[in-house]
Amino acid sequence: MYQSKPREGNFMFYIQVTYKADTEADIRSFVKEVSEAGLLEEIRKEAGNVRYEYFYPAEDSSKLLLLEEWETQEAQQVHMTQPHMEKLGEIKNKYITDTQVKTI
Repeated sequence: MYQSKPREGNFMFYIQVTYKADTEADIRSFVKEVSEAGLLEEIRKEAGNVRYEYFYPAEDSSKLLLLEEWETQEAQQVHMTQPHMEKLGEIKNKYITDTQVKTI
């Protein structure tokens, strides 16, 4: 299980992403491919990353929840420009039909 890194200071930047797919199999395939490509490890090594973790909602097996925690909003913005995020987008396009993003 992934554990959050120790925090310094009080302010953190949080994002909640909800992915929707046609089937539970698509959600599981998405997570498997992202994991096997080493993308979770790459993201978790990024400067400013505190937490990047997927969760399966109990009520809807065609959804996936991603919680991101960053030291600053700027660190999260840099994250979005990283080369491995292009690969994540390619995988996402194969399996995910809808994405909703909330800043918490």
